[in-house]
Amino acid sequence: MKKMTRSKIWAGTFAVVGVLIAGTGCTQRYTDAIEARDQQIRTQHEELLSLQADRDAAEARAGHLESELGEERSRRTVAEGSLAALEMEAEVQPASFGGSEDFTPVVLTLPSSVTFDSGKATLSSAGKKSVRTLSASLKAEYAGRPFTIVGHTDSTPIKKSGFKDNMELSLRRAEAVQRFLAAECGVSPSRITVSGAGEFSPVADNATAEGRGRNRRVEITIR
Repeated sequence: MKKMTRSKIWAGTFAVVGVLIAGTGCTQRYTDAIEARDQQIRTQHEELLSLQADRDAAEARAGHLESELGEERSRRTVAEGSLAALEMEAEVQPASFGGSEDFTPVVLTLPSSVTFDSGKATLSSAGKKSVRTLSASLKAEYAGRPFTIVGHTDSTPIKKSGFKDNMELSLRRAEAVQRFLAAECGVSPSRITVSGAGEFSPVADNATAEGRGRNRRVEITIR
C-alpha cells in the first residue's frame, strides 16, 4: 500500500514538473515572438524615417529648382527686352523716297511681336522698353522733326479681340505708341500724327507665319 502511494506521489511530481517544463517552453516561444515583432516594428520605423528624410531632401531640391527657374525666367524677360530693343534698332532704315540730305525721311519699325500681345492694343513691357529707347533718338538725332505713326496688321480676320476690324486694331496700336511717347517719354504731341493701315500695306506674304509676323508692325516715319 505504501509502495503504491509513493508511486502515485512520484508520478504526480513528474506530471507537475512536465507541466512546468512545457509551460516554460511556451513562455520562451511567446517571448521570442514578441521580440521578433518588436524588431520588425523597429525596422519598419527606421525605414519610415529614411523615407521621410528622402522626401524632405526631395522637397528641398524641388524648392531650389523652383528658385532657379524663377531666376531664369527673370533673366529671360530681361533678355527679351534687350532683344526687342536690338530688333528695333536693326529695323531703322532710310525710307525709299527722296528728300534733302539733312532731312531724309527715316522709317523706324517696331515689330508687333515684341510691342503688343496678340489681338491687343496695349503696349507690353518689352514694347514700352522699345518705345522708350526709340524716344531717345526722336529727341536727339531727330529733335523737332514731325513724324507719323502708322499701325499695320496681317490679314487674319478679327474674331475675339473686341475690335471691329484690323483697321481699328492698327489705329489703336498707333495711338498707344503715340500716348506713351507723349506721356512717358516727353515727346511733344504736336510733332505726332497717327493712322492705321490695317492689313492693306503688307511687306511680306500673309500666306506664311513668318510673313504675317513681319506684317504686324508699327512704323514711325520721321519727315
